[in-house]
Amino acid sequence: MKHLFLVIIFSISFKLYSQNVIVGKAYKAEINASCKEMNDGGCMIYNYCILEFEKNIVKVSYSTEASCTPKERENIYTNNVSQKTEYNYTIKNNVVNIKNFNTYGKLTIKHKKLIGQKEMNDNEFSKLEFLLQ
Repeated sequence: MKHLFLVIIFSISFKLYSQNVIVGKAYKAEINASCKEMNDGGCMIYNYCILEFEKNIVKVSYSTEASCTPKERENIYTNNVSQKTEYNYTIKNNVVNIKNFNTYGKLTIKHKKLIGQKEMNDNEFSKLEFLLQ
């Protein structure tokens, strides 16, 4: 009985610890990069997905950043964070499962990163790293 009690306490505290590892933190991943060539220069355009974790929800948003020549063009392609969409999430064994948001699969917590995957082509996937911000 004593051992069962200790197992239950350990399980509860591990779950709370896992949840607290990401609560109050934001993670960002580059999901796309493209080049736009122009007569007098060009732009590299980067698209990001941002995950902001709270106690029971995660806010998902997207942003775009550009690096252009001439520099004045950057404002045309750069936008701040898009509208945030909220989802519930759970964590089990360092795997984050975001309910109704499976775009990047289940995310594994590993060394201050969230590791997911994104589909490249039909059934071809590549690793996607969300870095702590």
